[in-house]
Amino acid sequence: MQPLEAGDGGSAARVGEVRWRLGGAGIVAAGLLAEARGDRNQARALLLSGGELSEPTWPRHAISLAWGWLSAEAIDRGAWREVEFLARTAPIESPMTKFLGAVAARLTGIAPLPNDLQLRWRWFAAPRRFATHELLRRALAAPAAPRESQPRTRTPAPTLPEGKPLLAAMTLHAHTLGRDPAGLTRDDLGELARAWDRALADPDLERRLIERGTALGTHESERHPDHLAEMVRDDLLGLVRAAGLELGQLGDDSELLGRAARRLHGDLLDALEVATGALESRVQAKRELPPLDEWQSFLGLREQYAEAVALGGLPLRRLAFENLHAPACSLAVWLWNDRSERAIGNAIFNWLLAEAIVVDDAEAIRLQERNVDCGV
Repeated sequence: MQPLEAGDGGSAARVGEVRWRLGGAGIVAAGLLAEARGDRNQARALLLSGGELSEPTWPRHAISLAWGWLSAEAIDRGAWREVEFLARTAPIESPMTKFLGAVAARLTGIAPLPNDLQLRWRWFAAPRRFATHELLRRALAAPAAPRESQPRTRTPAPTLPEGKPLLAAMTLHAHTLGRDPAGLTRDDLGELARAWDRALADPDLERRLIERGTALGTHESERHPDHLAEMVRDDLLGLVRAAGLELGQLGDDSELLGRAARRLHGDLLDALEVATGALESRVQAKRELPPLDEWQSFLGLREQYAEAVALGGLPLRRLAFENLHAPACSLAVWLWNDRSERAIGNAIFNWLLAEAIVVDDAEAIRLQERNVDCGV
């Protein structure tokens, strides 16, 4: 059985004798080379992606090495929740990842927490005990019982002047920009956006901006309400991204945010359509890239897709998947059938199947289940 493209009702092209040239070991090696060049972002992306390939296509030692590097790099950044997640989702459980996961669980309070005896045993079973003894000491000093979740303390809002909507919006804006984005909620951004709605709807706004601009000597174009609205919109979108909130929810809270959400959704979809269109044209023209470059181009496209759907919610995710599915499937079929790159082709099929299930695309689910069943 051979994979099919979206809308393809017949057999695909002949399969080559070599099943894959690029597997998990090659991707892990490329990731380590990226680290040697000082490109940690690329190293992290490649090493994480090595574990997405089907198990027969990677040596266990290579994936264990990748997860060890990823865990150590996360520890170096102090990202202990990331360490815990890496240990919990590791394709291969090694003594070192088990120990680091236990340490991370104790330091972050993520249940189930290992007790002191389990911690010591994990440490003893792992290699490089002398180098990791300090981590053991830190973990043993952390509570062994789950922490009770503490309600997030809300930062007191500043006192806003009455009857001065522009000054009130600017005061709240400065206060919000000075806060930690991770602590911002939908209510916080909704309150700020509504304050700007009131300021921008003030009939005296243009006169106030002209007076202020004349006093400060600014350019005439900077004294118009539209220019102010554009600057506020950019700041609000930056806060939404930093806080990790969905624009689909926030668009209901404010006219300004609603317009910003519609514009950003359009920009994100347009950019994704350009990228998927370029991929589709290249596949149809049979313009090959080296296998590693093919894999990295897919990872880049997937990252672009993830950014779009993170801000847009499920409705935008469905639209984005509709744009992405056929070109990405064609790439995977080409890699699997014609180019003897079953390992990365199968990984793309698996990802497409997972996304099809999320967006509930029955036709895509049936197609990708068939393609995934082709194996490697």
